[in-house]
Amino acid sequence: MRMTEAVRVCVLLFSLVGCADAEKSKGGDECDSSIASADRIVGTVDGEEWDGAPVIWMWAGDSIQATSEEEDGWRMTFFLQATEDGLTMRDLEEGGALPATVDLGSDDAGVTLYTDDGDSYTTGADAPGSLTITQMDDATLEACFSFTAESSLGVTVEISEGAFYAGLFE
Repeated sequence: MRMTEAVRVCVLLFSLVGCADAEKSKGGDECDSSIASADRIVGTVDGEEWDGAPVIWMWAGDSIQATSEEEDGWRMTFFLQATEDGLTMRDLEEGGALPATVDLGSDDAGVTLYTDDGDSYTTGADAPGSLTITQMDDATLEACFSFTAESSLGVTVEISEGAFYAGLFE
């Protein structure tokens, strides 16, 4: 049985779209950390654009902590211990392959959001997310992220299309 040219094109297009979606789910095509300017963090908080707060990162042993200043009532702190592949952040800096994905719902990483009215929201097993490190050297850290965070009262907040370009705190 011979396939017509139209069927071949449809099969090819279907295959390509399937592959593109798989890459996006890994942070591939959707991850563009360049949307954040130097030393800034940006994203969408519950559908509202959050346009940049100053952000820095620092070493905490073999782990990384990245923290933003408060902007429009929100402040974010990321704690990153290991990638999904089990590399510590220090191992990643010393030659791990980028981009590298961190599971923000695991015991190896997390985010806490602080509000200006004293509430806080955290990621975890019931409030998952991911962060993809796209650039890392001895002075800068660039990443994309999206996650759900939950308060102690069970209120959730959705963060999407997030990115930061952070300088090392010295």
